[in-house]
Amino acid sequence: MTTISATGLFKYTPEEAWEQGTNIKTALRLMPEATRGAVISMIKSTVDFIDAKKTLTSFEDVALCAEMIFEIFPVLKLEELRLVCDRMKTGHYGKFYERLKVQEFRDCLTKHEEERAPILERMHQHVTRGTDNPTNVPEYDAEAAKLAWRMKNNPFLIPGKNDND
Repeated sequence: MTTISATGLFKYTPEEAWEQGTNIKTALRLMPEATRGAVISMIKSTVDFIDAKKTLTSFEDVALCAEMIFEIFPVLKLEELRLVCDRMKTGHYGKFYERLKVQEFRDCLTKHEEERAPILERMHQHVTRGTDNPTNVPEYDAEAAKLAWRMKNNPFLIPGKNDND
């Protein structure tokens, strides 16, 4: 919470925001009031800075925008939201032409996710799973499997009574 609450421009890159950030759903579960307050504060400061004529004016509008973010972007990190809000202020996502409503926040967050996708692909490029690695294939012993199946399905097997010593 301290990194997103600091004044001034947010100095994180998208990679740093993803790696060092706190997931919104996790933050909501651990500190719901502080998380909602921080998100609403970021939205309100962005709305006040851009100063569009048709914008989120009431607290209910800002709260609706925050709930939209919680529901539609569950993997978003708080630091990423701060980065998006600062980028909206600096015009990274274009001009808003006197309109800044929930849809514009949603569009900017979608653009951010599109920018983040190649970063995540690069970060997870070297992950090998199962047989992606040809040397990671277990050997299969048919006789041992057949014996294990017989022992498991033997109706006369009483554990501890008829051990094969």
